[in-house]
Amino acid sequence: MKKKVTVPIQVVHLGEEGTHIFCKAKVNGVKARVLIDTGASKTVLSKSFALTLKGLKEVSVSDNSTSGIGPESVEATFVRLRSLRFKSLKIKKLVVGTIDVSHVDAMYDTLNVKPFDMILGGEVLESYNVVIDYKKQQLVFN
Repeated sequence: MKKKVTVPIQVVHLGEEGTHIFCKAKVNGVKARVLIDTGASKTVLSKSFALTLKGLKEVSVSDNSTSGIGPESVEATFVRLRSLRFKSLKIKKLVVGTIDVSHVDAMYDTLNVKPFDMILGGEVLESYNVVIDYKKQQLVFN
């Protein structure tokens, strides 16, 4: 990547549940609402969103469980994306998990928060030395 890519974020206050940060992206050319999760080690798609995407290729990984989205680990299926795009930044062939996040959607519903399609995890945030700028409300890929 030659230059910084800056993406607007939306900071949503969830009361006692804390704060969640969202941005927009395109997954295999389809618009997606992305939850930025600095505590997530891997990027995952919500299973319901993954089902809307055409041409996802399942891949095998050594450990197909993920943790952090709930009280216990959950089984995940892993797929390879053709592309994940944040404005002019295009990430190709990223392997991501797909998990059921209906319990999070239910919590969001009670808080009147629109559900997300993807959780952007630490492997992408670290690879691109991402900075979250709360004051300017932007995500900067360096």
